Amino acid sequence: MRFQHGPLPDSKDFRPAADGGWSKLEEPSFWGLQLIGLLLTAGLAVPVGLLFSGLEGPELGSAEVLDQWIYIGAIGLSLCIPVHELTHMFVHPGAGRREGSVLGFWPDTFTFYAAWTGEWSRERFMMCLLAPAVVLTSGLFLLQLQMPSSALTALACVHLLLCGGDVVGFLLLLLRVPAGAAVRNKGWDTYWRV
Repeated sequence: MRFQHGPLPDSKDFRPAADGGWSKLEEPSFWGLQLIGLLLTAGLAVPVGLLFSGLEGPELGSAEVLDQWIYIGAIGLSLCIPVHELTHMFVHPGAGRREGSVLGFWPDTFTFYAAWTGEWSRERFMMCLLAPAVVLTSGLFLLQLQMPSSALTALACVHLLLCGGDVVGFLLLLLRVPAGAAVRNKGWDTYWRV
């Protein structure tokens, strides 16, 4: 694993045109992907958040709720980002311990990311994209069942909203790339071959 400051790694050893057989996946721009993902996950986060917000817990407006929002909001959000990216890395070949795993920060888009620079299967890439949305968001909702708190519900919903780009990436692979295909990225661009 290595760390990178800047955009997603370019994988200079990968030349899809020269290597042959690779097709470029048509994807929205970075910001287009985020907007589509936000709208898509809002359709799930809002009803689920409303369902969980009805659980017993401290009275809204109480000092206890304010304390929870401060602690859970500040600590929870600062922990969600690294846990989210590490969850992606756990699905990489070698569980993030191989040279092809990159953990990075892209200041132009204020984005933290975990990227795999090697070739892998479409199915593993799809699993990698969905892992944080399923594992971390579910974990937050399960924790909310044990310790009812409107702040935990809000944190789980915000995390789900922030998974929007990953969810759209999953859907693009599901709908536009054949099952069993090999997938590889060159920077932001995704390529596939059968």
